[in-house]
Amino acid sequence: MIRNISVAAAVTACVVLSILAAPVAAAGGAVNVYYAASLKALNEDSLGPAFQSQTGYTYQGFPNNSGLIVNELKAHPPLITPDVVEFADAGLNAQLMGSANGSIVKWYITFARTHLVIGFNPNSKFAPLFRKVQRGQTPWYKPLLANGLKFGRTDPNSDPKGQRVIFSFNLAQKLYHLKNFTKRVLGTIKNPDPTGFNGTSSQVFPEATLVSQLASGNLDAGVFYLPEARAAKIPFIGLPPQISFGSPKYAKLDATQQYTTSKGIKVTGSPTYYTVSIPNTVKNEPGAVAFVKFALSKRAAALGAAVGLQTVAHKVYGDKKAVPKGI
Repeated sequence: MIRNISVAAAVTACVVLSILAAPVAAAGGAVNVYYAASLKALNEDSLGPAFQSQTGYTYQGFPNNSGLIVNELKAHPPLITPDVVEFADAGLNAQLMGSANGSIVKWYITFARTHLVIGFNPNSKFAPLFRKVQRGQTPWYKPLLANGLKFGRTDPNSDPKGQRVIFSFNLAQKLYHLKNFTKRVLGTIKNPDPTGFNGTSSQVFPEATLVSQLASGNLDAGVFYLPEARAAKIPFIGLPPQISFGSPKYAKLDATQQYTTSKGIKVTGSPTYYTVSIPNTVKNEPGAVAFVKFALSKRAAALGAAVGLQTVAHKVYGDKKAVPKGI
């Protein structure tokens, strides 16, 4: 009996030792995150490094217009293979969902919201006009109508912010009785370098380069999301909440605006919510789950708040059963 117990104990000990000797799986590998370029400062300067430090995964970020990310995912075969995608418009996810779209995305989660502001170059000859707006001495739209103002925006055919600029100005034209306001400031909507009625040059740039165009002096002003302006230390003026596309309170008013892209996709105005999801191109699923979980954490919310992002309820859309258990 004693001999049998000793043999059993020896076997157990061998099993335990073999388990202890086996390599322990550790978090690691790159997590490729393709995201709306308006999140660049947040992701690259704070969120990405904090994620790496906390989890052991390697963060790799790829900023671009949200619409371009969608287009590259829908190509056959896909031109990019993200582990995670973050969009600046919840509606873009619908273009990737369902069997007709290859079920590239099955679910998404809202994690923050923001709104539009007008950023300006502090060294521009028009800066004093914007300073007057900041002091409450003149209406927000006055500087935008100044002769010769070089104004920047993003492409409405590929970027939700570019669409919201048009929506915002159309609403301003209607609500504040500003005759031909949209055309006077933006010129021809789809032309990359049109000229408005008053000589105002309206130029379209990729979202990722709009900040640098303003900082270099090529532009006097442009439309940004609040986190972009704050992160880049761009002075800015606010827009009335009715036209800033940041408040759920005005969602019905937002929805009165529509734009049809060059690909024939009809877009309806909505408040600016950021979303996160894991597409079917994921290669590092454990890393993707870890990133999404971190992006939804209190620590990430604090990092976002530092650049002006507003926290929202983390609501799941789409197939809730497809959301990984780790999230």
